[in-house]
Amino acid sequence: MIKIMLVDDNPDVADLFSEILTEAAFSVDVFTTGRAALNSCVSVRYAMVIADINMPDIDGLALLQMIRAQRPLMPYIFVSGRNAPRDENIVQNADAFVLKIDAPRDLTRKVIEVLAAKGQDAGTSQSLAAI
Repeated sequence: MIKIMLVDDNPDVADLFSEILTEAAFSVDVFTTGRAALNSCVSVRYAMVIADINMPDIDGLALLQMIRAQRPLMPYIFVSGRNAPRDENIVQNADAFVLKIDAPRDLTRKVIEVLAAKGQDAGTSQSLAAI
């Protein structure tokens, strides 16, 4: 089963996205802080990260940079409640972007597209050193 890390500081959103992905036969670990997600990356091999852009402890872009410093091929999807990210680096550095309002319709499709393009093992191909 493909294991996905889902990071969103809103537990209701995280639960909804987890339910959507679990129904699509993915295994999902949910984190409500970037720090907890990073700690888990040390011991768990994820095929992909899906993260909110705006989080209080570590924002989605910083999380992406920290994870990709150790796993440069890690598939990464940003989700946001805002129509367009203000920071162009967000769009350029992630593999996909999904609006939260569109997630029930688009999230699973984007996950499948990104995993097909990058490979299901891309995120697990390099071990994370201590972050």
